[in-house]
Amino acid sequence: MSGERFCTQCGAAAGEGLRYCTQCGNAIDQAAPVTADEHRLAAPASPSPGPPGTEQASPLPWKRLLWFGVLPLAALAGSLVIVLWLTGSNDNTEEPAGSRPAGANVQQRTPTRSSASAAPSAGATLPPATSQAGSASPTSPAGATVIGASPTSGATAAAGSNPTQAPAAATATPAPTNTPPPTATNTAVPPPNLITGGGFESGALGAPWGTGIYEPNAGGIFWGSADATAEVVQGDTRGAYSLRITNRTAAAPHVYRTLARKVGVSGGQQHCFTAWVRTENGTSGMLSFRFNDSWSQALGIGTGSAAWRQHAYTFVAEDSNIDVRIVSENTGIAWVDDLELTLGACKVSNGAVAPGTNPR
Repeated sequence: MSGERFCTQCGAAAGEGLRYCTQCGNAIDQAAPVTADEHRLAAPASPSPGPPGTEQASPLPWKRLLWFGVLPLAALAGSLVIVLWLTGSNDNTEEPAGSRPAGANVQQRTPTRSSASAAPSAGATLPPATSQAGSASPTSPAGATVIGASPTSGATAAAGSNPTQAPAAATATPAPTNTPPPTATNTAVPPPNLITGGGFESGALGAPWGTGIYEPNAGGIFWGSADATAEVVQGDTRGAYSLRITNRTAAAPHVYRTLARKVGVSGGQQHCFTAWVRTENGTSGMLSFRFNDSWSQALGIGTGSAAWRQHAYTFVAEDSNIDVRIVSENTGIAWVDDLELTLGACKVSNGAVAPGTNPR
């Protein structure tokens, strides 16, 4: 046993060829073996520093691996964790409100940091978030799913709530309004007709028809030098009766037949006169209507043959009482019916009125 070696640091037996103690890692002197007795007598409790000028033996390989391998890797891993934590906190911000469609479900990103003790557990369901336009979107906890999230932002989800559907926004019911009654069409009261008996429905030619300013006149109601007649007739009329004038005398100076009636009007004001006329073989001057004493205000009826048609004429009354006069100065037959005279100008031009048009 004289060649057995022992560690001078801890006293453990050292096998042949070992350079370091397997217990404490102390370097074993390779020059001379240490006997068991010498080991028991000389083994110190702790290593003592060598004499000045000598170097301490180098540590074991696993200690070098610890200092130069594991610790730097641990420091690098810690730096990487900090970087990932900072990156995850920035990534937790939701996109702007306008970047996703209205009503879309938003899957919240999972943060990389582990210090989420105050946040709800992963997988919790949050109520939909509503907000004022222009504010930032709320951030959900790790793994949380926002159901029915509004595209607007700024509202914070209520903690602990777990709705599955966002409640519909209440719609204010407008106050009932009073609906005005429907407006009846053509409710305007037409102006009164100043000519009474203008439809000749009495069945006979008499008062108030006469000669007007020429009364009394020996020639009767329908007076003049032309070979002409005037009579109230039935058949082919607009009503039960109409006035028919037949003239067999060609036009000549001061040759005519006429009748009139006096009408009270508003002197100096415009008036609208209308009459329905049918003609047969009419010539120029066969039929006209006059409204002043000089006969200068005149509504002439066209020539030829024509079915019933309305004619209109606007004039200014020269007095408060005028003669509405019917004159025939040429050959042909004319039927006259439904004469009307009202205050105010006609809404159509003088002459024949277009079918379906109201002249007033």
